[in-house]
Amino acid sequence: DLQEPTRKMSTSVGADSGRVYLLETEKETRKKFGSAVTDSGREVRRGEGKEGVANLIGIYAVATGKTEEEVEAEFEGSGYGDFKKAVADAAVEFLAPVRERYPEIREDEGEIERILAEGASRAREIAAGTLADVRAAMGVGRDLRHDSFHQVTAFSTKEVNEFGAPSLITRMTNDVTQV
Repeated sequence: DLQEPTRKMSTSVGADSGRVYLLETEKETRKKFGSAVTDSGREVRRGEGKEGVANLIGIYAVATGKTEEEVEAEFEGSGYGDFKKAVADAAVEFLAPVRERYPEIREDEGEIERILAEGASRAREIAAGTLADVRAAMGVGRDLRHDSFHQVTAFSTKEVNEFGAPSLITRMTNDVTQV
């Protein structure tokens, strides 16, 4: 958040002036960076009490592909005004491809739906294996790979103390997946 740099980014908290939107105008983006909260100093560096400057350094680093150390070195001796202008320029340039292609992409509603459905399908495939492993390890739920319910394996306190919970979970997983 450009106005409250110690706050985590949120769409429900904070002012619009602290957020940069992908589809806002370049002028709006530049204005937001120009009014970004910093501190009363002049040094472009990270440190205690310099959360606003650190936030801008991070944004500039991402937008330009530089490290935060390189950003600090680049702006050594510069004031906040020059730095904020450079951050705004970098952000505008970074967002330009999205802003330029948006109208073209948004025009084809069917293609958007197809891409979303394809992504959801891939996500389900990836998650299914992990979810099955978790269910097997916990001994609960349906194993969709084998279309059967897991049986809960009970261990005595002596076994838990002797083998440890992680190795027993591994044993449970191996027992269930061999079914």
